Amino acid sequence: MAEPRRPDEHGLPALDELGDALHAAFLREEPAATTPGAGRARRPFRSVALATVLSLFVAASATAATVYVGRGGTIVPPDPQAAPPSQSPLAGIAEVTEARASDTDGGPDWALRVSRSETGQVCSTVGQVSQGAFGLVGLDGVFRRLPAEIVDACGIPRSDAASLTGARVFAARDREDVRTVVYGVTAGKLDEVRLTTAAGSRRLEIDDRGAFLAVLRGYPEESAVRLELRFAGGGVERHAFGVASDVARGPEGGAAFSVERIGFGSRAVCARPYAARYGPRAPDGPTVCGRTDEGAAFTAARTLAPGDAAPPDPDGPPGWDWHDHPPRTLVWGAAIADGDVEGVTLTGAGEPRALKVTEEGAWIAVLPANVRPADLTVEVRFATGRVQREPVNEDVVAIEELRKEDG
Repeated sequence: MAEPRRPDEHGLPALDELGDALHAAFLREEPAATTPGAGRARRPFRSVALATVLSLFVAASATAATVYVGRGGTIVPPDPQAAPPSQSPLAGIAEVTEARASDTDGGPDWALRVSRSETGQVCSTVGQVSQGAFGLVGLDGVFRRLPAEIVDACGIPRSDAASLTGARVFAARDREDVRTVVYGVTAGKLDEVRLTTAAGSRRLEIDDRGAFLAVLRGYPEESAVRLELRFAGGGVERHAFGVASDVARGPEGGAAFSVERIGFGSRAVCARPYAARYGPRAPDGPTVCGRTDEGAAFTAARTLAPGDAAPPDPDGPPGWDWHDHPPRTLVWGAAIADGDVEGVTLTGAGEPRALKVTEEGAWIAVLPANVRPADLTVEVRFATGRVQREPVNEDVVAIEELRKEDG
């Protein structure tokens, strides 16, 4: 049987791989994280990597993928030797744009600072504005200025219809305090910027510099963030953050989930569900399998609740643990033949819905806990023209059973 892929190597690679690749700005003191609420009692943010997801038609990088806001009095700028000239901002030219976005918890407004690198690239930095100063609020509720040397990303717009656009994640100790700041700055005149999330669509305000931003609760994949930029010359850019073929958002926000298809020799194919964003208490579910001689595809469903778990088997698969995640009904499955599926439709949970299918031929849906697995039906359409339509199976063979058969 193939070894399961580690969640942080799957899930949302745009977040993980870019975050690992960018240089870190750090403090030489105990770190504390950014928080959007200054001077009032609230749940504090934890120490956090502020990962940036960039979507560019131009070259881009960053000198500050990780910023730690300390408990001391200042934020130390990064080592000038840590970044090439193309990513090192010129001194004395940084400017906070007029673009503003209100914090979702009433903290200081969020803003965007722009500058240029030593080689002329446009650079941008997300922060907050308090009493005319640009910075971030720390765990202790103290606002600290962000040195001009700290930038999120730099890039060169190559035409009048190009942007430096991204989604900056401000993680938190409590999931409900996580923030995603969607932002951008452009070369050329913008006619419209439209932000679309699972909650709907709206136009964003654009300042005279072509800058815009918006603040959302949670992670990008929980909102299915999409941006459409329309330029005066007719050009159009479209960006998606936290959207992938193997990621299904949860109902009313909450953790998004991925699914992995795993071969079990020639006898079966298995599917493993797990939270798209990896963490020490990220929820995952049981691995289930379909036998190669019992159909062309299989789909399982379980209603999982806090405390549901199974210990790892030393001679078998890893365990799983729902931890304290809110109750959800998961529906997940896979095709027996790799890449053989053209579409999957789920019925029995409101309007029929098309499920995303991964390149390997697996699918997953995350439903409210009051949806009963027994009420669900899945239709799988294959490239050969075959259609398999049947109720989801709460008794799909678990991987443990296959292990027992192997002795």
